[in-house]
Amino acid sequence: MSADDSRNATAPQTGAKGLDAGEGVHARTWAALQSLPARFRKILLLREVEQLPMGEVARRLGLSRVAAERRWMRAIVLMAERLAASNRPRPSGSLLVADEERPVGQPVE
Repeated sequence: MSADDSRNATAPQTGAKGLDAGEGVHARTWAALQSLPARFRKILLLREVEQLPMGEVARRLGLSRVAAERRWMRAIVLMAERLAASNRPRPSGSLLVADEERPVGQPVE
């Protein structure tokens, strides 16, 4: 799977009834995955979706096993941050909206 393949993969379609609670979680998860930089998205797809052993993931990505493990852990943290952000209600105050526009994972100054 190339980085382009992981970016161009399509989310599973929802049923005619729209999103139920489970489908909403799935849609948020898919959106969070698609928002990741390609290097993090690809390692998650190889490790979690294709369930490849870490050694094979490292080989396919041209990384050492240690580098692959670090990238995988960082990808998990980024996914968690994006999923947490997708569950937060949107603030209505103008001061809080500016904070919402900062990239996920960036500290508030």
